Amino acid sequence: MAGESAGVGPARSRRRVPRSWCKSVAAPLAAWAAAALLLLAALGPATAEPKRVLLLHSLGRDFAPFADVSGRFREELIRQSGDPVDYYEISLETARFSGAEQEGPFVDYLRALFAQRRLDLVVPVGAPAARFAQRYREQLFGSAPMLFVAMDLRSVQGTGVTANDAVVAYRFDLPGVIDNILRVRPQTVDIAVITGNSGPDQAWLQELRREFQPLAGRAKFVWLDKLSFAELQRVVATLPPWFSIFFAPLQMDVAGVPIEQGRALEGLRAATSAPIFGSFENLLGRGVVGGPAVSSNELGRRAASVAIRILQGEAPASIETQPLGPGRPVYDWRELKAWNISENVLPPGSEVRFRERTLWDMYRWQIILVATTLLLQATLITVLLFEHRRRRNAEALARRRMSELAHVNRMATAGELSASLAHEIKQPLAAMVTNANAGLRWLARITPNFDEARSAFQRIVADGHRAGQVLGSVRALFEKDSDQREQVELNNVIREVLALLEGELRAHGVMAQTDLLDVLPEVSGNRVQLQQVIVNLVMNAVEAMEGVENRPRLLRLKTEVDKSNQVLIRVEDSGPGIDLDNIDRIFNAFFTTKPRGIGMGLSICRSIVEAHDGRLWVSPGVDHGSVFQFTVPTHSQRKKDEKIGPEPVARPDREGAAATGVPEPIAILRAARRQ
Repeated sequence: MAGESAGVGPARSRRRVPRSWCKSVAAPLAAWAAAALLLLAALGPATAEPKRVLLLHSLGRDFAPFADVSGRFREELIRQSGDPVDYYEISLETARFSGAEQEGPFVDYLRALFAQRRLDLVVPVGAPAARFAQRYREQLFGSAPMLFVAMDLRSVQGTGVTANDAVVAYRFDLPGVIDNILRVRPQTVDIAVITGNSGPDQAWLQELRREFQPLAGRAKFVWLDKLSFAELQRVVATLPPWFSIFFAPLQMDVAGVPIEQGRALEGLRAATSAPIFGSFENLLGRGVVGGPAVSSNELGRRAASVAIRILQGEAPASIETQPLGPGRPVYDWRELKAWNISENVLPPGSEVRFRERTLWDMYRWQIILVATTLLLQATLITVLLFEHRRRRNAEALARRRMSELAHVNRMATAGELSASLAHEIKQPLAAMVTNANAGLRWLARITPNFDEARSAFQRIVADGHRAGQVLGSVRALFEKDSDQREQVELNNVIREVLALLEGELRAHGVMAQTDLLDVLPEVSGNRVQLQQVIVNLVMNAVEAMEGVENRPRLLRLKTEVDKSNQVLIRVEDSGPGIDLDNIDRIFNAFFTTKPRGIGMGLSICRSIVEAHDGRLWVSPGVDHGSVFQFTVPTHSQRKKDEKIGPEPVARPDREGAAATGVPEPIAILRAARRQ
């Protein structure tokens, strides 16, 4: 026993596992197990069997409005379904022909096709497909749930809907269709009803007759169901103007020819002489005017939502949907224009589609931007024109005021020159009196000396002319001048001024020297104003030399043509000159260095010269005094916008001095005086 127990002891000790080792192994195993479960959960949906959905068309894929309903149903089902879907579409072509015996081969085909495939949902689209699915439900589909789509509410009652079925139906408001026709086209008396000759067409025709019977008092209904499509086109082409057309579902004509509604409607629209109205929104844009209509897209969307709920396990009987009625009235803008129907007669809240976009619709913001820009430009131009006119008026007013001020200045000058003028006039008057007495004495002799008397009288005439010239010069100088320009010869103006001021020059002991260019071009200007400039400059020079005692009082006047082909006039004196601190202000209004001056003479002179497109400036003389110079464009010279005056003789102006690096003479003199 002791050995046995000893042998057992070690064996037991090898089978025992430490707790720490168990914990270290258990954690990875748990993690691997969790990962395996997650992998299986992730692979589960991928390996799940797809849902099988059969869409059964009533008349074919291309027959409206069922084609639009099934197209939207398919799009929404694929988009909304979280599970894979095997989608099948089969067209029930036999629904266009009467007789159950023609359905046998089609039933065998479906039985063979889905014998090994269990369907999760069968979706008949339209009443013919619904009736077929109900007849062969047990043979073909077993217990598969059904979703009846795009059925009129009147047709649902005869399909035998069970608890395993759901319905997405629509409801036509046929009286509302007639109300719409009579509203938008009140001249309508007869309404031609177009439908086909197939079994479903005839069933629908009976329903239309029943619904329209109470409306017979409002319009007369003409039924066009017993015609081939070619005959139908000929008939609608000859309808009188009081006719309107109601286009009902058309599947097959009387000749047994299948008719696709879209192409049929387009063919009728090309031939008709009356407007066409319909009851499905999908017909809009193919030739119908419009009105309250059922939306095929909305039917397809609703059917897809119900199908998703059924595929997810919800019982079809528990899914209730209200029949889809007509939406708000929708109209084709092109048809309204074609049949001269005003938008004012449309029901409130109507929608008009296919409206041709005008330039305003396509380029609204661009037009607004351009119009705003043009408006701003027009406003700016108007403001600028107004400002330009206001400025011109202000300039004209300023010129008138300056002219009046210049006239006042001349009158003041007349007061200063009154003594000289009196002397100038007194001399010829005294000579005239003396010559008159001499002539009388020559005639009073015993033997009259007619030659001497004639000579005396001639001298009287000459002195009279001289006095007249003096008075004329004075009158021209002090009369009210105008803005009229003429050709002026400045040499003659200078001579007239010196003759006029001869007494003043003599009284102040001033000697005048002239250096006038022999052939001086004429200038275009106001003679009186230019004369006033020269008078003011000469009188200023005379007054400046009044205190000169140690050198001759010399006045020099010179005319020449400068490098800009303008006439240049220089007036130089030998006075003390202008203080360099005042030389920049000498032309400012109301600035003067005279005890009795008002400071307007040189300011007026500068305004007159600038008004003649010239320039007036002053510079120190070479030895003494000052040099006043001004330019005036010649008569033949074109006026320039830029008023560029010549540089002072032998002296660069400030701009020129700065440009060439040569110091300005005035600055040199100022610097020398400070040293």
